[in-house]
Amino acid sequence: MVYRADREPSPQPIGRAFEPPDPPGIHASSDTPRGALPSRAMGLPVGRLDPSEGGHERSGRRPSSTEAARHRARRNEARSSRSFPGLIDSTRLTGDPSAVRENLLTSGVICLLGVALIHLLELPEHTADAPYIAVLFGLLSLSNLALAILLTRRVMLHIMWPAVGVLALVGIVSYTYSRTIGLPQIEDHVGEWGDLLGTASLVFEALLVALSVPRLRLRALRLAPAMTLVTAGVIISAGLTGGAGGHGHGAGAEQGHAGDSGRHAHVGGGEAGHGHTGMNVDTATPQQQAWGRAHLREALLAAKQRFPTLEAARTAGYQFRPRPHAAQKNLTWWHLTNPGTDDRDYINPQRPESLMYWNNPRGKPMLVAFIYRVPRKDPNQPQEPGPLFSWHVHASRGGLAKRKMVHLWLLDDIREAFSPEIPLRQLARKYGTPENGGPGAGVD
Repeated sequence: MVYRADREPSPQPIGRAFEPPDPPGIHASSDTPRGALPSRAMGLPVGRLDPSEGGHERSGRRPSSTEAARHRARRNEARSSRSFPGLIDSTRLTGDPSAVRENLLTSGVICLLGVALIHLLELPEHTADAPYIAVLFGLLSLSNLALAILLTRRVMLHIMWPAVGVLALVGIVSYTYSRTIGLPQIEDHVGEWGDLLGTASLVFEALLVALSVPRLRLRALRLAPAMTLVTAGVIISAGLTGGAGGHGHGAGAEQGHAGDSGRHAHVGGGEAGHGHTGMNVDTATPQQQAWGRAHLREALLAAKQRFPTLEAARTAGYQFRPRPHAAQKNLTWWHLTNPGTDDRDYINPQRPESLMYWNNPRGKPMLVAFIYRVPRKDPNQPQEPGPLFSWHVHASRGGLAKRKMVHLWLLDDIREAFSPEIPLRQLARKYGTPENGGPGAGVD
């Protein structure tokens, strides 16, 4: 029987396998089996099938139902690969291209939102030490949010995915550079690989790079759920343990920095210990005690001449940092930091890194202490005071702060001035501060 273009194909008998009709413009001849495409129409020698179907010699026999199904599957994969590159391998395993596309988009959006959240959480910390880092973190968060929205709306996916990969790769390179070579104003970050939020961001960014590369998408999709859950747990843990990043000088502080948020560790010359006021002075040599008295006299003079008022300190470049004024206004003790003092001249009473004020509710704020800050990994500076300086590090966002510090209390006696814990009674006698320490201090 010969089929012609102007005739409708006869109905298929019940029970026979489905045979697709001849494509338009192709006519079966008397030597073409029913339902089979002529080999010449496929650009192949007569008597051979498409090599993708196996290339076997099957002259005169139409494809089996299994071969036809396999051909349709390959055709669907080709269409999916043109609209969404890199999904062929995944669809062979799942059999559902749309499900793979949805999983890919969902994983990408979650990772982008995770990176944005982490950098927003880290932004306030860098506002004080390195403002340009805070600006870059803000821009990076906005970029990740914008890409997440575009992926959700499926806008130009063939452009968005490479952009996602490039942005994530920039984040990985920048983080690695800051931990190996170092960036300006945050040199103390070198070697800080234990930062929980930084590690979480690296995991998200590595997943984004893998998801943006077609050859790596299948493996990334397999790992994404577990890695995302673990990373989310790390972020939550860092937020819970580091949410109260500051420390308190509350009631009972004479036995130490009080309050749940007042965790800190002594570093190096912290032999004094809490509840042992004056032990550090007693263990100092006569030469070290003489150095301490001279340093205290210079500090008291500088406090009167350079920082007689809060306005004078603000004019000299001191700002409410690391916490802004809005976060400190209701606290007893205010901390102001001068970003311009980050010049490695750490122990200079004329230019202390930070100033500590008592928020006097009945009058103007009163300066009660200088605070010297040194990068945590640097040796204690200088060597002259020996045990007089009790360096300590505060807890910050689930880990230790980047800088260690020491307080020089603006009191007349050397034992009180170099006290490793806040001398509440002595400060109350001289300045009228509350003996219970108040609600806390605005320092991280």
